[in-house]
Amino acid sequence: MTTVVTLADFNRRERVVAQHEYLLQTAHDTGEEPPRHGVVILGPERFAVDGVEIIAHLSDRQPHLAAARNLAGDWATGSESGQSRANETIIFLDADCVPGSDLLRRYRQALEQEPSAVVTGPITYLQEADSQLEQIRAGAQNPSWLGQLRQPHPARPEIEGTQMRKATEQEYDVFWSLTFALTSATWRRIRRSWGGFEETFRGYGGEDTDFGWQMREHSVPLFWVGGADAFHMWHPVSSPPWEHLHDIVDNANRFYAKWGKWPMKDWLDAFERDGAVRLNANAGEYVVLGRK
Repeated sequence: MTTVVTLADFNRRERVVAQHEYLLQTAHDTGEEPPRHGVVILGPERFAVDGVEIIAHLSDRQPHLAAARNLAGDWATGSESGQSRANETIIFLDADCVPGSDLLRRYRQALEQEPSAVVTGPITYLQEADSQLEQIRAGAQNPSWLGQLRQPHPARPEIEGTQMRKATEQEYDVFWSLTFALTSATWRRIRRSWGGFEETFRGYGGEDTDFGWQMREHSVPLFWVGGADAFHMWHPVSSPPWEHLHDIVDNANRFYAKWGKWPMKDWLDAFERDGAVRLNANAGEYVVLGRK
C-alpha cells in the first residue's frame, strides 16, 4: 500500500485537487494501486478535497511545518490511531507539486530494492506560463505531457533513466522535503532515533537541512532515484525571502547552536549586506536590525 501525504493551507486547495487527480491517473496508467492521500491543513481556514483524507488541522496562523510533517508521517504509519501499518510506502509530496507519470512506481521499486533508505527523485520547477491551474488540471488525463517540461533543479544530482545512486556525505545537504519516500518501518525508526522533523524550528527554514543531517548522523541511507520526477508549480517568491526574515534568523541561530555550522548562508549574507542583520560572532548568533 502506498500513502501520499501533503501539507496545505486554504489557498492551495486547488493544487491539492490537481495533485490528487495526477496521483489517481498515474496509478491507473502504470498499474499501481491508487494511493491513500492525506493532507495536514495549515492555517485558520479548513477545507476539503474529494478523495483526500484530513490528517489534522493546525489552525495557527504561523505554520508549524516540522510538526505538520511529523503528524503526516505518523498518520501514514498508523501510529496516531494505534493501527500499525507494515510495509507501507510513504511519499511526502509538497502541495505545489504534481507527480510525474512514473513517480509512484519508481518510489515503490526503489524501496523494494533499498527498504531501509530514504529515497528522493528529481524536481522540476515549472515556469509561470506552465503553471496555470486550468492547464495543469487539463493535463491530468495524460500526465506524460509534463515530460516535455522536465528540467531537474541543478542543485541536486540528476540520475539517468531508472537508475539509483546512493548519496555522498555532502549530498545530504540538499535533502528537500518537497518529494521523498520511505517505508513505514523507516519512518518509525526515524521517530525513535531522533524524533523526525525538529519541532523547535518554527515558521520557515532550516528543518529540511536538519533532517538531512540527522539522517547522515544516524546512518540512514539516502538514494537519488531516476524516473521519480515531481513538478513544482510556480508561485511568487522573493530572494532573499524578506517575508521570512525573522523565522530564518531564529532557525539559523537554532541550527548553529545544534550543529556548529550556519544553514541558509546565502540568505543570511544577503540580509547582512542590506543591513538587516548582524552576526554577533562572540555569541554565535545573528541579530535582526530591521530592514532598511
